[in-house]
Amino acid sequence: MSFPGTDIIVPVWNSPVETRSCLVNLVAYSADARLILLNNGCDRATENLLEEFAESLDERALLISSQVNIGFIRAVNRGLARSDAAFVAVLRNTSLVTPGWLEPLLSLAREMGNAGIIIPRFVTGSVKNGQCSTPPV
Repeated sequence: MSFPGTDIIVPVWNSPVETRSCLVNLVAYSADARLILLNNGCDRATENLLEEFAESLDERALLISSQVNIGFIRAVNRGLARSDAAFVAVLRNTSLVTPGWLEPLLSLAREMGNAGIIIPRFVTGSVKNGQCSTPPV
């Protein structure tokens, strides 16, 4: 199986509870994407979590490990160097995605062929059926 279309880069430094929630949501709501997980010098509990996710996802995940925390930007750059996808999303390990989060970003990227970076709008309040209960910020 190959996922050449979209890679999702997630640098991780500890926070196993938040990381698990992030990864569970990404697996559920990003079915056509490959996850590039960067172990950024994590403690053993978080490292075990990343290894379990990568192993269970087989080719749908790539785990890259560093012995020390090299920082978010350097970790993202390591992930970008390993990506061969047409599109790449970068998320923090504390991010929680919702159903349909990726499709509008990819659609806009395809439409605006010269766009280098597309950043989603942060939404406060709850989201139901793709609609915000409070106005976006």
